Amino acid sequence: MNGNRLLGTNEDRWHKIAAAFAFLVPLLVYLRTLTPTVPFWDSGEFIATSFILGLPHPPGNPVYTMLGRVMSLIPIGSVAWKVNFMSALASALTYDMIYTQPIAHDLPLVRTPALLVIGQSDRTVVGRQLVSKEILATLGNWPELGKKAAAAIPGARLVPVPDVGHIPHLEAPEKFNEAVLGFLR
Repeated sequence: MNGNRLLGTNEDRWHKIAAAFAFLVPLLVYLRTLTPTVPFWDSGEFIATSFILGLPHPPGNPVYTMLGRVMSLIPIGSVAWKVNFMSALASALTYDMIYTQPIAHDLPLVRTPALLVIGQSDRTVVGRQLVSKEILATLGNWPELGKKAAAAIPGARLVPVPDVGHIPHLEAPEKFNEAVLGFLR
């Protein structure tokens, strides 16, 4: 084996290093731009209601409020900084999850009704500049991936939207709204 017990093989080592960057870079950017006080609009309201364990405007977001309350109990910094840090941490963890945790094997476990609206021109690939053209040609075929995901999710409905890319709700709002409203009826 070419590696050690902690990091594994060279391939594992580079994957773990990239995963660390996927977490640390966004976290550092968020920390650098973090609002240390209470800003306007919803953020200030969520900070205040986290501190008093209250209810912000509907729908209330109780999980955020409870997690914010736990963060506000940490004995460093202001309540506003701690709750804003919680949001930054959640965002950085999301980037890490996107990089490290493929979910295809979990799709058959979905038990709620699922609607997949897929733009048929979508070829979005995260990190496209980091791979060769040969590998890039095999990635980001969202119309095909949409079919596979719909087949894997029990009872899922797939709505392919022709001549639309990655954001059908903005590129073809009428078609998107029609699909969603039809699904909800």
